[in-house]
Amino acid sequence: MNVRDDNVSEETKKLISSLPTDEDSLVKLCKYQGCWYYYNTLQAVINFQNNFQPQDTDIISGPVDNLSGLEVNRTGKTLTNVDHNSLFRKGEVGGWKNYLTPEMENKIDMIIDEELKGSGLTF
Repeated sequence: MNVRDDNVSEETKKLISSLPTDEDSLVKLCKYQGCWYYYNTLQAVINFQNNFQPQDTDIISGPVDNLSGLEVNRTGKTLTNVDHNSLFRKGEVGGWKNYLTPEMENKIDMIIDEELKGSGLTF
């Protein structure tokens, strides 16, 4: 590994040496937490992870298993008086059938067909 970028810390260089790299690429890439990064971009990601300070107004998304189990989401209410626990579903394949009517399903299918038209993608 040849990491010469002055913006990459020694700690990150050590991490990079332990990660999968794309040797066939024209640029140096490494795979970290399931994503491919340029070395200096990985440094920025790590800086963000190390220095992130959530604010009360932040919306943080994560695995539903983790979020739905939090006390605030089991017992709290939104500003419009909707129970927080009603905002979560199991996230199982086909689970949408428990929430959408056939009319809603048809409407969504029509919207997706329209949005994909001409893209070469099919649904």
